[in-house]
Amino acid sequence: MPKTIDQDELRKQRNRQKQKEKRLELKEIEKAKKTIEYQRMINNNRKEYGLKQKKVQLNMKSYFKSKTSSSS
Repeated sequence: MPKTIDQDELRKQRNRQKQKEKRLELKEIEKAKKTIEYQRMINNNRKEYGLKQKKVQLNMKSYFKSKTSSSS
């Protein structure tokens, strides 16, 4: 009987860890979206004044790379 309790506890811990990772990932994506919106606003303002637009950040692809180092 104690094995099932341990297995349940392990399952709960894994689920908590997955949820935590998912929340962090969603926060990063939300931050990236806000950064892109701000970047567009700045570039529109620069265009209005006849200045060259600046690329502040990389593509969104960099945020969706698979994490190979976390698989241990």
